[in-house]
Amino acid sequence: MYGGRLYMHEGLTSTETILDATTGAEVGTYASDTPPAFAGNLIYFLRANTLEAHNLPGPGIAWTFAGDGGLVTAPVIVNGVVYIGSSSGTLYGLSAATGTLRWSGNVGAAMSRPDPMFADALTGFGAAEGTLVVPAGARLVAYVSATPFPTPSPTPIVTPPSRSDPVNQSSVNPIDSSRTSNQSPSLSPSPTPMGTPIPSSAPTGSASPTPTAPSSPCRVL
Repeated sequence: MYGGRLYMHEGLTSTETILDATTGAEVGTYASDTPPAFAGNLIYFLRANTLEAHNLPGPGIAWTFAGDGGLVTAPVIVNGVVYIGSSSGTLYGLSAATGTLRWSGNVGAAMSRPDPMFADALTGFGAAEGTLVVPAGARLVAYVSATPFPTPSPTPIVTPPSRSDPVNQSSVNPIDSSRTSNQSPSLSPSPTPMGTPIPSSAPTGSASPTPTAPSSPCRVL
């Protein structure tokens, strides 16, 4: 769905139906071998192994791209680049606005056309968080964007200003010059010297403890 219109794609015929998203009434048709993609005022179809960019809402063609002649996948658009794959294993990245080739590479296996009728799973590209995922045969290839994502700035923490409450503040000066100026400093008493203890001539022995018999036999394990 795009621009208030629902682009049906059943894969039964070469002509697909366009419905009004609010009323469900048929408002037009289009021809594409795969589900279309959208960006800005353009819609992208794959028809006869050629990628076509059409203007919206009119049917005029903005540009086309044939690649190596074997384009088969449904297009997907990420950050202004439309990606599409070939049965030869070549993945193309084009400018979504002009169709200019910006990048190409081989994924190492053939890519296939999505089959909504007989395939067990409907294949297609996936893109999120700077990563493009491409299924190709028995492989799944992931491409990571070379442009790093900006680091989010930390949220500033507002420190509340200090509260000054004149009512609760003491009006007494901690140092009263009128009281301290006329008083002599108090002297600390000198400690009384202690004599050196003289050891007794014979140490006092402590009494030996009287052994007691255990109440039950002990086992050493």
